[in-house]
Amino acid sequence: AFIHDPLAVAAALDPGLVRAEELPVDVALGGTLTAGETVTDWRRAWGRPPTLAIALEADVATFFDRFVERVGALAAEIGAG
Repeated sequence: AFIHDPLAVAAALDPGLVRAEELPVDVALGGTLTAGETVTDWRRAWGRPPTLAIALEADVATFFDRFVERVGALAAEIGAG
């Protein structure tokens, strides 16, 4: 399952859930195929300082355990009410 937004919230609450790397990121303004897209300098060729911490890996098992626990508890509470 791809549930990026809940993972982002979980990582904000517990940064240990992800391994992140700080990299320069910009928005392409003039590209014919990339206008409006974010572009990351993975090779660090731009010579610019990092602007974002990009999650590269996640502790998926821990995230899903926590997600199911919390959403399941909420569903049970709503269903009981």
